[in-house]
This record gives sequence, structure tokens and C-alpha cells, in this order.
Amino acid sequence: MRRTPLGGALTAAVVAAVLAASPAAAQEGRGIAVGGRAATTGFGAELAFPLGSRAAGRLAATGASYDLEFDTDQVTYEGELELVSLLAVADLHPFGGGFRLSLGALIHDNALAGDAPVRDLLLEEGIRLPPGVELGRLRARATVDPVAPYLGIGWGASPRGRGGLHLSLDLGAAWHGEPDVDLDLSTPIPVGVLPGGATFIAALLAEEERALEAELSDYTVYPLAALSLSYRF
Repeated sequence: MRRTPLGGALTAAVVAAVLAASPAAAQEGRGIAVGGRAATTGFGAELAFPLGSRAAGRLAATGASYDLEFDTDQVTYEGELELVSLLAVADLHPFGGGFRLSLGALIHDNALAGDAPVRDLLLEEGIRLPPGVELGRLRARATVDPVAPYLGIGWGASPRGRGGLHLSLDLGAAWHGEPDVDLDLSTPIPVGVLPGGATFIAALLAEEERALEAELSDYTVYPLAALSLSYRF
């Protein structure tokens, strides 16, 4: 697992917002909290600020990538799940304590990307190449809606609680819809100059795109679990 450059940029943006907001918040006597976050969306920073005696707002920027395999009937793709996101939520503490209900949105640039040998796609169509002959690589990328509604529960410091270090937990889900797949072919062979070559390849790619989308169609919800350690000023 690795942090992504964009995830780092989002984290830096949250930290900058904290530094800019802290003086004004201190003058108003509000307890802004800033800290680190480890989640199923990656690692990053979190900013929390009270909106009343039983409500608060939070921003959390995270990013990471995970090695992952995905496949259709015959084609296996070696790839990565790329995670870059900003979670923006309003927390309601109905009992005035640590328990909270969270509602908001996951704004992200998450994607699943991978590649596979063209040989596997042709084999799926019953076409066998001689040993050692390679025609290139298939490159697939699956994306979902960039803004996903989020609903969750958790436990953390109450909006008007004491200052100092606080540990918090979040459990929830973001609804991002069915993935959309783009599939390209990278090959040194000029298939377009062959009679019917371009049409044949285009049909194969379209069929494989549909197969990938069918395989991924059940993944419409992203589960989110997070543990944060923050300091309230």
C-alpha cells in the first residue's frame, strides 16, 4: 500500500485550512481539532469543528493504493485500486456525548486500473497464438461517480468537550453507483491496416468492457471504517 501524490496534496490542503482557521476559531472560543486518520480510504489528516452543542463538521483527506487482481472469464488483470478522497460530513450527537450520526459526501478520484496480455482475450475467443508471440497489452480503468453520498455512525469527542487528545471511530458507507469501464489496447502491430482488423479489435474490446462492467456491477457501495487520533485546541 502506498500513499498517492494527490492524497498528499489533499492532506496538505486540510492542514493549511486548519492553520488558517485556528486563530479565528480561538477568538470565538471554539474547539477546533486536527489529527491523523487511518481508514479503508487510506491515510491522511482530519479537521473537526463544532457547529453547536450537539453538532460538528468534519473534513478528512486520505489517499493510498492497493495491489489488486480482477478478471473476467479468461482474462486476469494485474492492477491497483487507487484511492484519493475528501470526506465532508456533519456529525449529530443526539445524546450530547461521544456517539454520533454522520451524514455527508465522499468526494473522490478513486479508480481501479490494471492490464493483461492480449493473448488472454484472444484465447477467450478461441484464438491460440504460437508460443512466444505477444500482441500487446489490454489496459482497463474502472471509475465511479466522483461524489458519493455518505452515511455512518461513530464515536468521538462531543462538540463542546474538553481539549487535548481524542481517539475516534467511524463506521459507514458511501454509495458511488456502478463502475464504468474504459478498455484500451496497447500493441506494436498496426491492426488498423489489416482487412477488418480495426473492426474485429473494436468488437473484442467492447465485449470485454461489457464483461468487466458485469463483473464489477455489484460494487456500488464503498465501506468505510476509520480510526482517528486528534488534538482539540
